[in-house]
Amino acid sequence: MKRRARITDVAARAHVSVASVSRALNDSSAVTEAVRERVLRAAAELHYSIDQRARALRQLSSRTFGAIISDVSNPYFSEVLLAIEAVTDKSERNLFLCNSGEDEQREMRHIHSMVERRIDGVLIFPISRSSRTLRPFVDAGIPVVTIDREVDHAAHDAVVLNNVRGSMLAVEHLLALGHRRIAFIGGYGNSPADGRLEGYRSALAAHGVVERKGYVRYCDLMQNGGNVEMKRLLALRVRPSAVIAINHLVTLGALTAIGEQRLAIPRDISIVGFDNPPWVSLLAPPLTTIHQPTDQLGEIAARMLIERADGKYSGKRRRVVVEPTLVELASTAPPRE
Repeated sequence: MKRRARITDVAARAHVSVASVSRALNDSSAVTEAVRERVLRAAAELHYSIDQRARALRQLSSRTFGAIISDVSNPYFSEVLLAIEAVTDKSERNLFLCNSGEDEQREMRHIHSMVERRIDGVLIFPISRSSRTLRPFVDAGIPVVTIDREVDHAAHDAVVLNNVRGSMLAVEHLLALGHRRIAFIGGYGNSPADGRLEGYRSALAAHGVVERKGYVRYCDLMQNGGNVEMKRLLALRVRPSAVIAINHLVTLGALTAIGEQRLAIPRDISIVGFDNPPWVSLLAPPLTTIHQPTDQLGEIAARMLIERADGKYSGKRRRVVVEPTLVELASTAPPRE
């Protein structure tokens, strides 16, 4: 039995995206007449039929956006979510929240659930860098904005931090204090981690400082990972005089390891963290951090999604980069040497 033509077949025949096919078949003004004619001709050639009842259902707005965050217990994501909600509330939209827990299979279940619910648009902190992960949204014509992380070869809008610059600020601050033995505890597998490692290495190279063997450590970006890798740094024959931790959970683990070794901050070792949760000023000593403007990340992403969902913008992919700042407190000082 011959397989019925699918929307992806029409897109391939017309040499356009699936989203463009969906818009053309639904008489959207977001496509040109030339594209519409190409899509209609391809649909006719492939005998592609549209279920009118299903189309009518798709045209009904759910007035709901989906948000898939990767760790609901992490205050960073909670802060971004609050900024998102402030914008979506003003647009009288509901927010359907899912927590992927950094689990790709769990993330896919949430994605399929949102497609089934006919969500108007999705804000996501993607786990995987593969654009195939978000393909169900593309096939369903659902606009997507990725936050904090990006996927490779994707056409989705994105709002990200300048992670390279963030690490460069941290390294330059420590170099200005006189540190040359600067370690880095990071992660792997996502664009923020890669960007922060790139910034660390770029800043060292720009100032003629050679990266020491064993000074770059990788962990799972959780508190225990930071604790384990900090202990390994402290066990080196020539231990670092300063360390940069990739996020606040890793920072907490590193601080615990330093305390267990009965070392004093910043007398024995300086430390710079990423993220700037309210409690950093309550530490003893207060923590020097790279501040991420979570309010900007959330607000910009939500507004971009509303523009897509309401048809106010249908142009090419937008990528907004938000700049970090250094918040200098008392966890960094010149090295004892």
